[in-house]
Amino acid sequence: MPAQFQHGIERHRVIDRFTDSHPAVARSIQRLDSRFRRYGGIIIDVLYDHFLARDWPLYSPESLSDFIQDFYSSLDEFRDRLPADAFVVLEKMRAGDWLGSYVEIAGISQALRRIGARLLRPIDLAESLSVIDSSYNSLSDDFHEFFPELRSICCSAKH
Repeated sequence: MPAQFQHGIERHRVIDRFTDSHPAVARSIQRLDSRFRRYGGIIIDVLYDHFLARDWPLYSPESLSDFIQDFYSSLDEFRDRLPADAFVVLEKMRAGDWLGSYVEIAGISQALRRIGARLLRPIDLAESLSVIDSSYNSLSDDFHEFFPELRSICCSAKH
């Protein structure tokens, strides 16, 4: 990847390490039905994207729609610097407004189906939503414990 992307890659690694070791995330994974715990990291990551999108005004003064449109617009600027296969996926993301769809559970369901279909042994990860529904408020509480701490870690990480 070009040097200008290296900071973002390192930030992503910091986020992954923090997320993988956070007790609220572990608790969320344990709330899943046992048949989905193997994929718990994936499912909870997508579900936490939903909680962030749903509760965006708690974390940003910028509207979610403006943030998403700025991101989609930036794709054109970086097209020549991104791997072709990555750009194809990003174009699908923009065309289907995947980021905007995360506000609704239906969008999360679609995302989980897409991810599950790409696994070595495909599985309909969206089936986990029936269990998520019964733990939705607890999972939301887990997210709201986790996310402010993640923001703090990201803000304190070296730029």
